[in-house]
Amino acid sequence: LKESLASARKQTHADLEVLVSDDGSEDGTQTYVRDIERLDTRIHLFTSNPRRGLFENINYLVPNSTGDAFCILGDDDRWLPQFLEKLAQPLLRDSKVIASFCDHWIINPKGQLLSKASELNSENYGRSDLPGGELDDPLRVVLKGAMCMGFSLYRTAVFRKELFDLSCEGAADLDYAIRAARLGRLHYVKERLGEYRAHR
Repeated sequence: LKESLASARKQTHADLEVLVSDDGSEDGTQTYVRDIERLDTRIHLFTSNPRRGLFENINYLVPNSTGDAFCILGDDDRWLPQFLEKLAQPLLRDSKVIASFCDHWIINPKGQLLSKASELNSENYGRSDLPGGELDDPLRVVLKGAMCMGFSLYRTAVFRKELFDLSCEGAADLDYAIRAARLGRLHYVKERLGEYRAHR
């Protein structure tokens, strides 16, 4: 969480808010985030989410966000400094683009970069051969799993009422991407701008 929050605070696109939902942890998370909140007015801690879980937390936070676009950062993942700046550009240039996404690196639990695993991940999910720019066939691309939830930027006006379907359980992120493909234009930023932490 410390690394995740630090990566959000170091974005070159500094006009942002960071909403953190703590759904009952007992590991000092709330104290740590409160301390950061005092240092950085862009950070906001929410502790009254009535339902625990990954997608439950996201569904709770999105309606509380106030920006023109939102993204979802896992508490063990990281963004590179230009993540927001580069993903925002397609949405700023074209009002018909409703979401953008990028490629990402794989890191191990200690935060070390895994180059080979990153290459394989990009190949397995169809991002290696995917040209940058607006997708010609968005549904085909998202069905391959190319659009990773944690490294995507969604236009709020389109997605604020699009909650993650909890009945999909672990596939709720894929379901969300499929709905995104049906709602409008998607743009792929062909760069690795985030870091996904792989656990055993």
